[in-house]
Amino acid sequence: GERCLGLFYLGWHNLPPMAGNAAHRVRYVGTWDQHWQQHTSPRPPDDHSMRFYNLADERLQWELPPAAGETIGLRNLTPHGSAQLTWPHLRPRLQAVQQGTELPLMADTCIVDTEAQVYAVVWRAVSALGASLSLTVE
Repeated sequence: GERCLGLFYLGWHNLPPMAGNAAHRVRYVGTWDQHWQQHTSPRPPDDHSMRFYNLADERLQWELPPAAGETIGLRNLTPHGSAQLTWPHLRPRLQAVQQGTELPLMADTCIVDTEAQVYAVVWRAVSALGASLSLTVE
């Protein structure tokens, strides 16, 4: 099967970041109540999820990234209606040099320019500040 993304195409200016009070974002904001003010503030509440910071329309989000070689259908996201891309067969590896450990990388964002017919994948990892890192791609 093919994963599909689809919205009504009116040009990229009509795919703005979603406001913090958008329904699909509000459920991740957490409970900012008196208990939070007394015990947790200024940190976010315990039930706050980092998913709150995802500004994309939820129809443009996945729980997990596609598998290598998977076809992604882009429906109603171009002036011509449809396009597709194939998820890359890449395995970037990030090493913390001093510890000699591999840091897990996750495909975080896919930026698609349908007019130029190119896309880019942003990979994310968590590391200590100032750590010496080494990136390789297989």
